[in-house]
Amino acid sequence: MKHQDQDNDTDIHLLGTGTWLDWLPNLPRPVIALGENDIYSVFLNGKDFVLPIGDSDEPVVGFYTTRYVAARNFKEAKKAALDRVLLDWRNKGYLKLSGKEPSLTAEEVVISEKRFRYRSATGFAFYPDEDSD
Repeated sequence: MKHQDQDNDTDIHLLGTGTWLDWLPNLPRPVIALGENDIYSVFLNGKDFVLPIGDSDEPVVGFYTTRYVAARNFKEAKKAALDRVLLDWRNKGYLKLSGKEPSLTAEEVVISEKRFRYRSATGFAFYPDEDSD
């Protein structure tokens, strides 16, 4: 039944995928190891880019980050973590600011005894050029 005070010309716009990730971007993303999967912690180093940060005269040229992923083996865990970091790099706008993707190295891959992790880990710990001093 239609109410008389309803506006027939109402426009509805849906942005994004319409999932909870769009509406609650800061909500932790859990990692669950199902079936043959295990949870891995992958410590990564990114470099070979120049990224201006704020009003600083000294741009950052590298970062460290950790990602937790569910995978069947070390090789799949490494690939999943690398893919997730590159996706975060693009989604946070760093690709546009730096003009390139970072060169990534998995420095450590560790299997966890746990089957569930509340947070998958996000963010980057940036560092400046060591030779600029």
